Parts: sequence; structure tokens; C-alpha cells
Amino acid sequence: MRVVLKRLPLPVAGLVATAVLTACGLAHLTAAAEDKRNPPGGPSDWGRDLTLCFAVHGNHHCGSAVYDTGTPAIQIVRPGAEETRLPPDTAIEVGTPDGTWHRRYVTGPNIQASIGPGSGDSIAGLSAYAGLDVRYDLAEGTVDSRAVDKEIPMPTYTDVPFPFPANALQRWISNRRTRSARPLSAAEIAGFRRAQALSFRCAQAAAAQLRPGWTEGRTQEWMATYLRDHGVKTWLHKPIAAFAERTLAPDNEWGPARGEGLTLGESDVAILDCSPIVDGYTGDIAYTVSVGPNPELERAQQFLSRLRSELPARFVDPERSRTVFEWVTEQMTAAGYQNAANGYIGHVFGHRVYRHGRLAARFPYFPPERLFGYELSWHSPGFLLNVASRLVLPEELGPLHTGPKTGIWAIEPHIRVGTFGAKFEELLVVDDDRAYWLDDISQRRIIVSPKGEQR
Repeated sequence: MRVVLKRLPLPVAGLVATAVLTACGLAHLTAAAEDKRNPPGGPSDWGRDLTLCFAVHGNHHCGSAVYDTGTPAIQIVRPGAEETRLPPDTAIEVGTPDGTWHRRYVTGPNIQASIGPGSGDSIAGLSAYAGLDVRYDLAEGTVDSRAVDKEIPMPTYTDVPFPFPANALQRWISNRRTRSARPLSAAEIAGFRRAQALSFRCAQAAAAQLRPGWTEGRTQEWMATYLRDHGVKTWLHKPIAAFAERTLAPDNEWGPARGEGLTLGESDVAILDCSPIVDGYTGDIAYTVSVGPNPELERAQQFLSRLRSELPARFVDPERSRTVFEWVTEQMTAAGYQNAANGYIGHVFGHRVYRHGRLAARFPYFPPERLFGYELSWHSPGFLLNVASRLVLPEELGPLHTGPKTGIWAIEPHIRVGTFGAKFEELLVVDDDRAYWLDDISQRRIIVSPKGEQR
């Protein structure tokens, strides 16, 4: 069971957040406004003519919503289905087609959901807004006995194809040795190590504060404030907090949450990703945590730790380093996971990082989204200029990269694990004769309790 968000392929932005309820696709829901994860309040123009959207077993449907004060609960009917209660912590989203309003609900003590046969027409109702019981007329493919007038694209979770399609020019560019491909000096290594240490302190401090009820937007702002308080003026990319289904990194979707984003629920998985520039040096890390113990996440982290221990040797050997992306993907597949690289620009699982000059290290502004699109808008101009001046492909560790690996990389293997994703990210130094991680801070495991206590 999975709830997923979708944004159209680059450079089109997302349309609206929705939910997949179950394989059967239909549910019954009772809502209570006092649940802090399920806030009251509907659109200002709530009424019989308002259109709302759901996702039902891979099909997104939009239709009119009507008041129904005589129904104390939601009933979305699947004819012939047996009455079956859905498990706790199932995320459910509903919103307007234009994305101006949406709410996320999480099943729990005050929010119960079940599949049922219902009676009469297929109907959905929601009892949560300002004391009103609201009913959505929604059937499988029809709304209020009318044809569905709009569909919202579903997110995709595809594999990177092999052999990866590339033309002769792309292959030639990706194999170039740029000025990034050189051994680092001791002073440079020390500078990157300081930046990485602050990155991990930020992520771990954020995890210590994190608790159910926090939003992605609040967490991102908390990390940004922490870094500013520690003297940071800018970063490679804006801080990222991804909760629940967003940790899966659906195709073309990885990046900071817009606005408040998702709300952290009990048993959710969260990924915290930050990249401060410290004295010109970049630290870029990611940390995966869970609310409460999560055995499935623990197994995934054990796999990622094994992958981490084997990766340096792959980078030292010139022949094996040419196919490191394929090797990583094979390891993930053999372990029963999917490589989430398609969630990233360029299908990457790593990229080079840089020492920036004084201006770029202190420049606090980012490209406006309206002019440059979402993906570029959360990356710093200094990083983008460095990548562009080196023709991009030699700087990205994706399926096209067959060139030299010497230098320093931010390595970020990201796996899809059923209903959530997990990753680590940290800096790998590659010399001519050896490769090594700057430190082992990433191996510290953090569990956030439902009461916000770090363990």
C-alpha cells in the first residue's frame, strides 16, 4: 500500500498531491478534527460545485463534492468487496485539481479506514471540515454517474535502462578528464572534512528535534536556520526533508518540499539532506531515520552499509570504475531493492563537489523557479556554474559516466524499499591508488520516538 506524489517529467512541475488507498482501491474513512495530523478547514469556496481529486488504485479521478450532514463517515464503495479495515498509518490525500488546496490524512485512533461493499451508488464522504460531513460522489471511473472529466498522472518508479541510451557526443563528453579529476591536497581534504562534519551535525540535530506532527517545510527551515547559526551563508542545494512516500524519490521528483509538504506521522521514515558551504568547501550528506523501530529500514541500512564498504575498491580500479553505476544497480536488484536514480536529475547516484571562491561561498541567492524551473531553482549558482563549465556529464556519476574518477565525490545510493525509500550520502575521496570515506559519521543510527525522543 503506497501513497505517492507526482510531478510531470522535466521541466513541468507537479499537478496535485493525491493518494492510492489499496489494491482494491476503495475505502471507508471516519475523521476527527482534533487529530493534530488531520487539521480541519476546507477550501473557502467549499460547496456542491467544488471539484476534488482522489487516486484510486492507479487511476486518478476528479469529481464534484457535496454536503451530506446525515452521513457520519466516508464511504467509498467497491461493489462485492468484504468489509476490511485498513492498517494504521495509511496516508490518504485529497485535493483540488489546481493544487490550491489539499489535505493529508493518516489512519490511526481518530481516523479509521476500511474497504466495504456499501449500498446503492458508489459514494465517498469526508467528515472533517468545520464540523461538516462532506460526501464525494465517486464511482469507479464515474463521478455522480457522470464520466470522469479529468485524470491526474500517477508517479512512476522505473528502472534505469541498460545499456543506457546515449549518442556518440554524450559518450565522448562523459569520458573527458576535467580539472575536477585530480588528487586533493591535505589542506583541501581537511576543508571538505570540516564541511561534512557540520553537515552531519545539522542532520543529527534535526533528527533529535523531529517528531510526529512536524512538516517537511518546517524541518527544512529548521536545518537552514541551524546552518546559518553556525556561520553558513549558502549551500550547494537547499535543505531537503522527505517524509513517508516522498522518500521513495518517484521519477524526476527528488528535491525540497514546496510549502509545508507532508506531515511526519508515527512509524514514518524520513530522509534529511543538507549541503552547507563552509569556508568555500562543500559538505553534502543525507541521513535516513525512522519514527520508532523499523526492522525493514534496519535491513535496508545494513545493505547500504555493506554497499558503502565495497564501493571504494570499485573506484580505485580504472576498469571496474567505468561500470560502477551498473554494479551498484545490480547489487540493489540482487538484494530485492530498486535503484531510485530515476528520481534524480541525470539518473545519478553521485556527483562531484567543489571548493568555491569567496563570492560563490557567500552568495545567498538561488535561481528563480519561474525562469529556470524547479530542478535548477534549489541548486546554488556556484554549483551550477562549476558543473556547466565542465560540461555536466563528467561531473555526474550516472549511467553515462565512464571517465576518470579521481577527485572528490558526494556518493548517494538511494533505494526504494516497498512503501518507503532509504539512502546515505557522504564524501568519497579518490586518489590514484586508493579511495576512502572522509569519516564514518554516517553509520550512526538514529530512531525518533513518537514522543520526539532521540534514541
